[in-house]
Amino acid sequence: MRIIYESYVILESLIASSRRDDSAKGEIAMEKNKMRIKRILLSMMRERNTKYSYERAGEASEALFRLLEGTYGVCVDCDKLISRARLKVKPEAAWCTECQSAREGTPVDT
Repeated sequence: MRIIYESYVILESLIASSRRDDSAKGEIAMEKNKMRIKRILLSMMRERNTKYSYERAGEASEALFRLLEGTYGVCVDCDKLISRARLKVKPEAAWCTECQSAREGTPVDT
């Protein structure tokens, strides 16, 4: 989260400095700032994708461990079977739909 906040602050200052100067020099500064903004956004995207990849890899390895234990497809909270439809969509699911919704604080669609 820190990099997102820092990037936001940098973006705000770059945009503000670009607005101050309307001359040809300001146009050059604006183009440089656009390039900086693009680099920052790309960096943020890479960080987010890397974090997502690590989370998915962790979920997948936990699912494999449950498979070896013989508990794959069983909700880790309530011990009920996870529906085949849910496992088909998210094979690494550790929680049934009801428990996942409770963890997220969202109502279950029926």
